Amino acid sequence: MVYLSGYGQNINEVREKYLLALHDCQYAEETYEYILSIPKPTAQIFAYRGALEAILTKTTWNPFKKFSYLKDSKLSFTKAVNMNPNQLEIRFLRMAVQYEIPTYLGFSEELKEDLEFILEHCIQFDAQKYSSDILNEIIGFVDKCQYFSLPETKRLKNILTKTS
Repeated sequence: MVYLSGYGQNINEVREKYLLALHDCQYAEETYEYILSIPKPTAQIFAYRGALEAILTKTTWNPFKKFSYLKDSKLSFTKAVNMNPNQLEIRFLRMAVQYEIPTYLGFSEELKEDLEFILEHCIQFDAQKYSSDILNEIIGFVDKCQYFSLPETKRLKNILTKTS
């Protein structure tokens, strides 16, 4: 079990709640409130917070509120990367979120940086620390985004499916 900040918060629980909200945005607000309640959040928590703020854009029709969520998301990801710039999970999350945001909105500036970072450091990724659901989500993103060449995609999938 991986605990956060000594407060008994389990990163795996955060990941599970995030996946639920990702696939059904009706859980986004509840999950977001849960993450906001975590005392002394780690860089990973800020990254999940940023990802949830992006998901929250799907819960409102108000364009000003959507833009506000995107700004908050960018700030949360910036904080996460500043706190732990070498964390692959944070980079994957930010890249996945920025991939989904139309580039004309100006919230996708770090896509190339994250892509290069992931390719350079992916060998350090420890797949054993993640549930199969999270790993499948990352693999699905790698397939979907088409930013990775076929050899890069195969290499990433090999690393992501390595269990020993």
